[in-house]
Amino acid sequence: MKILVTGGCGFIGHALCKRLLEEGHEVHIVDNHYIGREAKIAEGAKFVGGDVRAMENISDKPYDWIYHLASFSRVWLSYENQNYTFSTNVDGTKSVLEYAKRNGCKVIFASSSSIHHSISPYSTSKRMGEELCRFYRDGLGVDITIVRLYNVYGPGELVESHMAALLGRWRNQINNNLPITYHNLGTHLKPFTHIDDTIIGLIKLIKTKEINRNGWELGNDISYSVHQVYKMFEERFPNIKVEKIVDVSGGYSIVRRKDDEVRRLGWFPKDRLKEYIDSL
Repeated sequence: MKILVTGGCGFIGHALCKRLLEEGHEVHIVDNHYIGREAKIAEGAKFVGGDVRAMENISDKPYDWIYHLASFSRVWLSYENQNYTFSTNVDGTKSVLEYAKRNGCKVIFASSSSIHHSISPYSTSKRMGEELCRFYRDGLGVDITIVRLYNVYGPGELVESHMAALLGRWRNQINNNLPITYHNLGTHLKPFTHIDDTIIGLIKLIKTKEINRNGWELGNDISYSVHQVYKMFEERFPNIKVEKIVDVSGGYSIVRRKDDEVRRLGWFPKDRLKEYIDSL
């Protein structure tokens, strides 16, 4: 199949492109490299453009699927970058959906678990993106699948980028002999989901006949508090120091996978968090 991946140079996008190429698909990428020098183009993929907000500049092609992963994806940073957040996550999504409608492409839209738990520019923009998907799907007939991702980590995660998530940020702080930082008392619970499981789930979505109009939830079964994750890091790096900082607006204390509908896909994620941290 011919597949377009927006955000294909990011952590999840790069891993997805590699797997799609291994399976013999033709893969094209749109990415503006906002994450910085950690952006990577998978060998064998074709880079066709730079920004989802300007899909009119991308040559029209009848892709079998578009994985729309491109987004501004950090809750705390979205407060400081509200215009960019809404421009990329809302206007960019509309631009992708228009492209899909024009070219008869099926779409997988990567949303976020934060829509269930957070009120922030980021989570609001993702809710708006989902509503756009429902309008284009139910009102305009575009074939769109919504999937929500949960705290993805693993090999290839961003470390030095300003867009690094929790584990990557801590790794960078350790590499630079800085105290690792976390909010409040670290009691927030998160279902950390390994990149391999995430990619398996995303691939299943283009192979299944199962339908979930509410959206698939690709989150691990097990949640860990940030403090528990810190203790795993402390065992691996005994000399680290920690600095507790005031929580950001829009934070949320408990995150668990919303439902088990994803079981219908035959998707069963593994708990690999400690094993991964021990491997660093």
